[in-house]
Amino acid sequence: MKIKNWLLVGAPLVGGTIIGRLTADNAKADYEKYKQPPFAPPKETFGIVWPLLYTMIGIARIIIEESKEKDEAVISYRTQLGLNGLGSLLYFK
Repeated sequence: MKIKNWLLVGAPLVGGTIIGRLTADNAKADYEKYKQPPFAPPKETFGIVWPLLYTMIGIARIIIEESKEKDEAVISYRTQLGLNGLGSLLYFK
């Protein structure tokens, strides 16, 4: 795998980690505050799921790089990623 691809995968993972560290205390408090349905995952699950999610977001960027509609896709990708991070910060902070 090229170094550029490693950076494309790693950037959302690093960004998600930073946002996760900034919002972790408030997110845990919110999760415990609300009544959870019986099918809700245990809070420990999120430490596994979120890094996988952000890794897959990075892999999506590699797929976009190989796309014919790259310019439009990159705009959509960056918008989605920015709103994802901003949403977490606004909700948990």
